[in-house]
Amino acid sequence: MTQRGRVALDYGHDQYVMTIPPPSQDWLVLVERGAPCRVCLVFAPLALTADQAEADVHLRESFARGAVVWGAAYARRRL
Repeated sequence: MTQRGRVALDYGHDQYVMTIPPPSQDWLVLVERGAPCRVCLVFAPLALTADQAEADVHLRESFARGAVVWGAAYARRRL
């Protein structure tokens, strides 16, 4: 879901959603227009200080271990 430029994954819990890092404005515009977005969840934590190269290695290693799931979703505005 999107709300004032913030994005969260609503996974069906009554009280909680999973926030995600701030997206680029281009991505946010596309999703808010109804474009599907790919959601990729990596089970192993990644340091917030990781750069793009470290994130890429982390994703590839996690995928090789079977510790990644993904799917397509559409955004909705939270009221």
